[in-house]
Amino acid sequence: MRRLSLEKTRQAALELWPYVLAALACVVLIDYTIPGTIPPEPSELWAEQIPDRVIYGAPRSSQWAELRNRYVSEHPQCEACGSTRSLNVHHVAPFHLHPELELDPTNLITLCREHHFRLGHHRNWKYENLNCRKEVAAYRRAHPWN
Repeated sequence: MRRLSLEKTRQAALELWPYVLAALACVVLIDYTIPGTIPPEPSELWAEQIPDRVIYGAPRSSQWAELRNRYVSEHPQCEACGSTRSLNVHHVAPFHLHPELELDPTNLITLCREHHFRLGHHRNWKYENLNCRKEVAAYRRAHPWN
């Protein structure tokens, strides 16, 4: 078996790099374009390995789980579509930017997983949609469910 010199290996890697990037872009596009396919949230990917302050930019309050469960029991359906499955509690103003609002019920909205991704984050988990309530209300007017 013939071995390439370091310089030829570098050159070959540089020539292949655009194809690698194109392949990666296709994988990312698949996640966003197949209906019903939602990429996992960062917290789902690294829940056990990485602390909350790294994932969210701030540690979660010890009271969050209790508040979340109480909020879902008081608001048991997605505010956009009325679904009662796969409910998420979304912070309208992200708590890592506004830690004082993490436990404020007026900063929360119940959304199903799909609408959490589509309306709460505009199809990008890193995006904060501060107009989430308005967009959810507009979506609900356009797609009435009750």
